Amino acid sequence: MLSVIELVKTKLRIILDQVERKHGLATKRVAFVGYRDFCDGADRIVSKGLTSDLPSVQAFIDGVPAKGGGDTPEDVVGGIYTASMLDWKARYCTLLHFADAPGHGREWNGGADDNHSDDSEIAVPESRTARAVEHLQRLMGKRVYYTFVCVNSERYTAATVSKIRAAYEQEGKGKRFQKMEMHSMGAFDQTVENLVNAISMSIMGQV
Repeated sequence: MLSVIELVKTKLRIILDQVERKHGLATKRVAFVGYRDFCDGADRIVSKGLTSDLPSVQAFIDGVPAKGGGDTPEDVVGGIYTASMLDWKARYCTLLHFADAPGHGREWNGGADDNHSDDSEIAVPESRTARAVEHLQRLMGKRVYYTFVCVNSERYTAATVSKIRAAYEQEGKGKRFQKMEMHSMGAFDQTVENLVNAISMSIMGQV
């Protein structure tokens, strides 16, 4: 995952520049939310709120190291919660979620080795899978289009994708969720193009 994170860091500028060229008059704010695992303590969630100062977001992301982790799943639900609490204001917003690991919980982990498969084992209330739909509903209420990018194998992330998709579909917002795949480094440029198109569609309200 380390090499993928470095690619995401370097390609973010390309994504933002392409969006700028397509939608120069649109107000654009960017945020970053990174999540790890419960064993990483204070570093479990790292985030920078929505801002129009795009270089500051790039600098923040550049300074985030790939580290930590215990079992295979990560605190996906905690990351979704943090994203849902951002100050989303635009008429249409886009969330890009890159992941190569599933969330904790029996219905989210896809059979991966999970030290927190039971919600009762999760000390952080906002990170329990029982709260996931609540967080996703908050995102939908803020008109957030959700793009989940499966990095490398879908072996485990498929279950997590299914839960997020189901939450959107249950609220009649299924067209505002989509999954993309990035199973090789060579596919990254195509993924960037697809992500730019996804952002463009949300800006124009065509989804």
